[in-house]
Amino acid sequence: MVTINNEKIELCYEKAEKLISSCKYSEAIETLNEVLKIYPSNTKFRKLKEAALPGYKLDFYKNLQSLNIDYLYYFSHLNNLESILRNGILSKNEVEKINLKYTSFAEETVQNRRHDIKIGLPDGSIGNLHDFVPLYFTSKTPTLYSRKDLQNNIFFLVIKSDIVLDDRIRFIFTDGNAASSFTTFHSNTDKLSEIPMEVINAKYWTVFTDGRRSRNAEMLIYPNIPAGRFEKIIIKNEDAKKFINEVISRLKINIKIECQPSCFF
Repeated sequence: MVTINNEKIELCYEKAEKLISSCKYSEAIETLNEVLKIYPSNTKFRKLKEAALPGYKLDFYKNLQSLNIDYLYYFSHLNNLESILRNGILSKNEVEKINLKYTSFAEETVQNRRHDIKIGLPDGSIGNLHDFVPLYFTSKTPTLYSRKDLQNNIFFLVIKSDIVLDDRIRFIFTDGNAASSFTTFHSNTDKLSEIPMEVINAKYWTVFTDGRRSRNAEMLIYPNIPAGRFEKIIIKNEDAKKFINEVISRLKINIKIECQPSCFF
């Protein structure tokens, strides 16, 4: 078992305090995590990390805005709409834990890879990608393209990027498809420049080296996204809009619905 001596623990704490006083929240949290990865129940470190989180989140959001990342996108099959409007967007692991029925168009080999990718959770335990809700920085991704024959039955939920400010939300982001072995995971605000915005905003990802992986960059949200956070629903055609109107009427929910074929292929 890896351990850290008491002197190094105290030095980490003092360093984190100085970083917080200098408004370097992201670096402070990284410093605290060095100890918390080994001693997740260390109350002193957890309290200081909680104190740094609001500043860190605000910095993170401001940097998202500087990249013109105002919205994040989640897509699913229309069969799942009513459940999502009732329960919010749950992680795959949570859906399976509560035995919630859903329609999936995921590739099992990809899902198995995602299941095997380990990530530290806010409580100090180790989870995997399926403990997070995956959001994209654009609607038109290679993941959607590979399901273009299903697009008449697909809807997008648009979530404002200020969700990162919510107290209960934790997040990480990637520079490409999270299932790829070439992708890196980040939480540091200074690493937001690693999001390949040139590829994400381009008309075609195929003109870029590694464009397919890069276009699928993700914002991973933990533990879930409540329905109250849904900004609007986007669909490809009027038939889908009619179906959604029937669902929200039955649930007595008010949410904007937009038919935007340009968000699809």
